[in-house]
Amino acid sequence: MRFVVSSDLLLLLLISFLLQHVHICLTFTDNNRLYYAKEFLHRFGYIKTNDSSLEISPPAVKAFQRFIGLNQTGIIDELTWQKMREPRCGNKDLRRIQRRKRYILQGSRWPSNEPLTFRIVKYPTTFPQQFVDTELTKALKLWSSASSLEFEHRKLKKQDALKASNLDHKTDIRISFEIGDHGDTEPFDGPGNVLGHA
Repeated sequence: MRFVVSSDLLLLLLISFLLQHVHICLTFTDNNRLYYAKEFLHRFGYIKTNDSSLEISPPAVKAFQRFIGLNQTGIIDELTWQKMREPRCGNKDLRRIQRRKRYILQGSRWPSNEPLTFRIVKYPTTFPQQFVDTELTKALKLWSSASSLEFEHRKLKKQDALKASNLDHKTDIRISFEIGDHGDTEPFDGPGNVLGHA
């Protein structure tokens, strides 16, 4: 017995097969997107717990959209999704409001007539130190030109390595290029969208 299949029927079967698989791929991608979005909203303070369901509350999405200046729909549309995927600071956008003491310690204000001092505690292994120093100086000059802030780079000379901890106490900003767990409760996750935190 010989079967003869028309080219139209074969084309119809092929299209049907592809549509089924495309649908499965889209569903899988949508589930991945929902999982990522829920993880993102949890990580940056928009939802309290991150259970295994893929349901995301519209108020949490609206809060994120409000924070970044988008139209507040409560729906993870393409623009909201793109904003979630952008490189960013690792700190939470929303923190729990806690009662804080309303006082200032005597003498604890920064004297505005003095420069903010900074020191690079740990350089990245991917760039030469001179390059990092130059780029950081350029970035801080942008801040200086747009504000009344002045910055002073406190470099640690090799012979002064024993004085490093003493110098740290006298430095306003300490910069360290880290990977993974680096001594606080928020380790870096490797290549992704978190660039750093303070």
